[in-house]
Amino acid sequence: MLFGAGWGPPPWTNSEAIASAQYNAFLLPGTVGRIWPAPGNYDWSYPDFGVQYAAAHPGFRYSSAQLFYGIFVGQNSTELVPAWLRGRDSVSGYGAPTVSPDELSQHMHDFLTAYVQRYGTGCYRTEIANELVSSPGTDWYYQQSSIGAAGGKTVAQYVDQLARWAKAANPNVKLYLNETRNEDSQTSMGTANAFADLVRTLQAMGTPLDGLGFQCHQQLNGGYNYASVQGVFAHFASLGYDLHITEMGINATVNANGIVSSSDQAAQAAQFSSLVKAFVTGAGAKGKSIATWGTTDTNAFDVGGLLWDVNAQPKAGFQAVLDTLNQ
Repeated sequence: MLFGAGWGPPPWTNSEAIASAQYNAFLLPGTVGRIWPAPGNYDWSYPDFGVQYAAAHPGFRYSSAQLFYGIFVGQNSTELVPAWLRGRDSVSGYGAPTVSPDELSQHMHDFLTAYVQRYGTGCYRTEIANELVSSPGTDWYYQQSSIGAAGGKTVAQYVDQLARWAKAANPNVKLYLNETRNEDSQTSMGTANAFADLVRTLQAMGTPLDGLGFQCHQQLNGGYNYASVQGVFAHFASLGYDLHITEMGINATVNANGIVSSSDQAAQAAQFSSLVKAFVTGAGAKGKSIATWGTTDTNAFDVGGLLWDVNAQPKAGFQAVLDTLNQ
């Protein structure tokens, strides 16, 4: 089982120090806007660092994330979506595409081909697309995206096309589809079932996917049914896919100094343990990796939600995860 963290944007001082001492895997989140400043012009320095760091640390694995975030929904972020591909609406953040659907499709083909030819074997896994069914029971994100708004293809048809492009460019690349709120069918407001429907459709189409990602952003004491979570992982493992927890974090209250109280850390540790146990037990041999979304609580997406505090000291949850993995 690989165990690691997403590092976020540089500088990576604390992330590197912790990773080299405690982990055997890491990922660099979606920075397609940084990598792809203009048509046919790629700045590979960011992912190059990941591959080179892994190569210099035997036993380490590097993964890439969020190549196509919601198939370029925008999210008002030039980190996730190249500004030259999609304008931004200052009110909603979902601006209009700056190129035609056919042009956008060709650009995506060219970028994906270049990426997997360069990194297909240097990356342990490559996230082909992220958050396509994240709204309750719908594919709203996709409908609002640069591709979806133009019509003509379903979510499944577009994921299938992306996967086939990638495998044609590099048959050895390991592709996975990532989603949020897909680990618990009882608390996901329909997303878990929508994700299951998408995966079944892709499987029927023969889409060449290797794995599935479960973000697992959770709330402390959020009422999760970990028997249900275990069942979800077992179901997808039975379909033959490798499974990954990709962005684990358990949001908690912090004080003025960004510290989670000792009592909340204890509750957080118990919840981390329950989640990891559900994954290990449910996924079995198909459970391949666990990663948190960030390394320390400094600027964490899940506030107070990671395994190391703002002072880069291990929290109770870190030992709880280790103990659960070692059971």
